[in-house]
Amino acid sequence: MASDCWNESKLVSGRLDVDRASAIERFVRSGGSALIAVEPDDPCAAALTGVEVVSDLPTTEWFVTLGSVAAAARLDAEVAVT
Repeated sequence: MASDCWNESKLVSGRLDVDRASAIERFVRSGGSALIAVEPDDPCAAALTGVEVVSDLPTTEWFVTLGSVAAAARLDAEVAVT
């Protein structure tokens, strides 16, 4: 599943096949950005992103804070990504 956003970005989840990976690569090369949630044992996603997921983590809450200052972090151990 890929969702289109107002700012030339896509959120991509689910396993990729060659055609879908090629479409995402064309989108990024044309100036778009993609956040790809790579799944375990997905060779197309691994080839596209350079990241391989070996196994799932235990069920828990994971989140990333995007902020311009470290004070944007909500928890003591959370790190703002700038």
